[in-house]
Amino acid sequence: ADEYFGGTVDLSGDSLVVGASYRGGLAGGVYTFTRSGTTWTQGQILSAPNAAARFGYAIAQAGATMAISAPLGKDPTSSITYSCEVYIYTRGVGSKWTSQVMLSPAEVAQDDLYGYSLELHSGLLAAGAPGRNGSGAWNQGKTPGKVWLWTGSGSTWTQAAYLTPSDGQAGDSFGNAVTTEGDTLIVGAPYHDSAAPNAGAVYIFSKVANGWVQTGKLIASDAGADALFGYSAAFVSSTQFLVGAPGAGKLY
Repeated sequence: ADEYFGGTVDLSGDSLVVGASYRGGLAGGVYTFTRSGTTWTQGQILSAPNAAARFGYAIAQAGATMAISAPLGKDPTSSITYSCEVYIYTRGVGSKWTSQVMLSPAEVAQDDLYGYSLELHSGLLAAGAPGRNGSGAWNQGKTPGKVWLWTGSGSTWTQAAYLTPSDGQAGDSFGNAVTTEGDTLIVGAPYHDSAAPNAGAVYIFSKVANGWVQTGKLIASDAGADALFGYSAAFVSSTQFLVGAPGAGKLY
């Protein structure tokens, strides 16, 4: 009971993974399922390899690779207590998932909430870090927020970029949502204030020869206070993506 089962889900082919970030108290867990025909069968229940907490808060799959975050994780090799960690798993024989590596950038700060959002696509992992303030409020960080990009496979991953918005302000929650398609990355900043307080914004980044650059910024045409445009985002095709604004009860 009270595991928060279904707090996040991700489907890739015949593999379904479901987060339960309060399983075992604050430890968290991830349930795995595989499909054969029309029948789904439960497999492993994954838990964090170390003393992480809220493991399974965000999950992203791509083929036989999965990324899982734990936003209250503690790296035993670090003095950081609430930096969040991202774990990479791969699926092998018998649909068994095996932990490969933990990804944590050296410059991550205690309240970054690194891994709050995840996107995994074609060997590119985007991990949003929208931040929070010292009192623990997740939507009022001391910085605008950040997104870290990693590239790799299996147990070998390299930090590829570190993204911030061109006009970000403290508390924007840049990185609250991330989605990618090809060489385009979309990042939500639902508490951005340029149109109205907490109206929100979405930033567009494009991959170029020497990295990633910001190529656009979108705000809702009917932006209003507390709309939270950019709270969620998802590509639906190579040329179209959706943006949620739950404060206004709208989808763009």
